Amino acid sequence: MSELNNDYIIGDATRISLSVIDAATGALVDPGGLALKLRPPGGVATTHTYSPDAGIVVRDGVGLYHAELDLDAHGRWYWRWQTTAPNVGVAEGSLRVMRTRFP
Repeated sequence: MSELNNDYIIGDATRISLSVIDAATGALVDPGGLALKLRPPGGVATTHTYSPDAGIVVRDGVGLYHAELDLDAHGRWYWRWQTTAPNVGVAEGSLRVMRTRFP
């Protein structure tokens, strides 16, 4: 993964991570369900639901999840993690991908 001034370069890859924490105890916990919504620059949002058998969302341990993104378009990428009961919550973020300076 390459980063330049907190920006990524087209063709790069990155990992986005999520920690699900019980508000009362502060302990890592698993949610009832987990979905990751991704919207690439100028594209349509897609939803990826966590499944132990397949998908881009990976469980690393109790309450710990990640997804690997191949950054194949320049512009602003957005994501939204959404959990369902128990342990309901959301987290959103974005990153910017720049064009390469090389042909």
